[in-house]
Parts: sequence; structure tokens; C-alpha cells
Amino acid sequence: MRTPALVILFFLYLFSAGLRAQHANEDFLYASAGKKDKLLESATLPPPVHTPSECCPHDNGESGECGTGKTFDGRSRCMAKTHPSTKAAVEVTLPKLRQIAFVHNTEAKEDVECSSGRFPYEDANYTLKNVYIIAAKREGDEDYHVIVSTKKKTPKPENLINVEISGLPYRDPNDDLKTVRKEFEERTPDMPDCDASYYFLPKRLKVNITGSLFFDNEHPCFPGGKRCNVGPKGYKPDNCWELHPVTAIKWLD
Repeated sequence: MRTPALVILFFLYLFSAGLRAQHANEDFLYASAGKKDKLLESATLPPPVHTPSECCPHDNGESGECGTGKTFDGRSRCMAKTHPSTKAAVEVTLPKLRQIAFVHNTEAKEDVECSSGRFPYEDANYTLKNVYIIAAKREGDEDYHVIVSTKKKTPKPENLINVEISGLPYRDPNDDLKTVRKEFEERTPDMPDCDASYYFLPKRLKVNITGSLFFDNEHPCFPGGKRCNVGPKGYKPDNCWELHPVTAIKWLD
């Protein structure tokens, strides 16, 4: 008769031990979370190089109607999108640019908010040489999304990058931004002013293109171009990094 009682006591002991272990684990997790919160509170992020200001009256507002002008009319990161880095441009290949940018993937996803200016890791200009403009689209914020490829034919997502010819800042438009926009519109005279789909250039234009590194968290992209909301079907980049704004295009064709 004593054996069942011992078995019951044994299982009760295991149950209580399990509860103690669970509570201990919870206490550890709460303590760890508290330490993490304190670390986050004490951490100081590097300030943006540029911050939103009155030069962007629509910052965090609603995007405007496409084709109503050339002034940037977007809803987020106006200062960063319309004010390029002042650093000298460095020539890189697209694989090298990806390597440079991807180092900052984690901090970019954590730090970048809609109202953020240009962060230190975005304070750099790069030139991609001998690349091809595949397709473009004029957006409601007056930016041109321009899909650029290192391959003239059948590019893979890792061969693609979205570069943006920015709408002009509300005050004191940068001459480089005005020149790039004018030249691009002259080179694509048949491109619709506003359209729901991307315009494929009849002839893929070979260019050297220069712009500022930019992490666009409005364009979430995944490996293979899956669920990416920038670029036409079959021509979607696989990450959120861009050159934005574009500050120079050398036309090679």
C-alpha cells in the first residue's frame, strides 16, 4: 500500500520542482528584460546628419497627387530624401555597395523612423558604373523610382537596385537634383507622367549613376525579391538600400 503513495509523492515533487524552475526562469527573463531596458535607456544613438525642418512642410503628412509639380510632396524622411550627403563620391560595384550597406542592416531597421533625417551610415555618396536603367515610375511624392541593373538581360534580384530621382526640396533646390531630373525627363520623353505600373524603357540606357546611400524602410524587400513593393514584376531588388537622391547621371549611350 505504501508504493502508490510514494509514487504520488514523487510526482508531486516533480511538479513542484517544475513550477519552481518555471518561476526562476520567469524571474531571470524579467530581470534580463529590465537590464535590457536600462541599457536601451542609457544607449545614445548617433544623431542624424540632417533633421526634418521647415524646408519639408509635408514631412509626415499625406503624399500628394502625382504630376502636380516637381517639389517633393512625400510623407516621410523629407530632409534625407531631398538633401544628399556632401561627401565625395566613391566608385563601387553593386556587390561592394551591398557589402557596405548590409553591415548596417540591424541598426538601420531599429533606428530609422519616418521622421528621421540622414543617419551617419547614410552620409556617403557612391557611383555605380556601367549599369543599365531598366524601368521607372513617377510616384505621388514626385520621386522617380528607377530600377537599375548590372546586367542588360535577365538580371537576378541581387543584380538590381532602386535609385531615386528625388522631388525637389521645398526651399533652395539643389542644382544637381534639378539637373538630374531635367536630364532624366529629356531621356524618357514617352514615359507617362503618372501611372500605376512601371514604364519599361524601349532601350535599356547604360549609365554611370551617383547618389547618396539611403535605407528606405517603406520598401521592405526579402531575399529573391519576395514581397518587395518596389520595382515591376520580375525586376524587384532583394533589399531596402537605395541611392537616394541621385545627384549625377553620366549617359553612356
